[in-house]
Amino acid sequence: MNPNPSPQKLKKRRVTFSLAAPDAEQVAVAGAFNGWDEKAGRMQRSGPGVWQKIVMLPPGDYEYKFVVDGEWLTDPRNPEIRARKSRESPLPVKKFNKGMSKEQDVHIKDI
Repeated sequence: MNPNPSPQKLKKRRVTFSLAAPDAEQVAVAGAFNGWDEKAGRMQRSGPGVWQKIVMLPPGDYEYKFVVDGEWLTDPRNPEIRARKSRESPLPVKKFNKGMSKEQDVHIKDI
């Protein structure tokens, strides 16, 4: 018996990325979960100046950045910035347990 469940058996969590960028023309979220592909992470306006993207992710540790009009930005409201070649914002997605919300929000950031 394999003690580590396969990724297909882990329940995915709904993760909502939101970003307040009222003057932006295009906003995306790119990260380890989408191969750092900003086109795959295009966000939609969800209100005046607020952009949003919902992603279904299995439990794990991910890194991400916002891309605002071509400029890659870390999330300044995320206190845990990881230093590598460039700095990324970490996003731990917890395994769903009874009593937990099935959704997880990522900070709204004003730029």
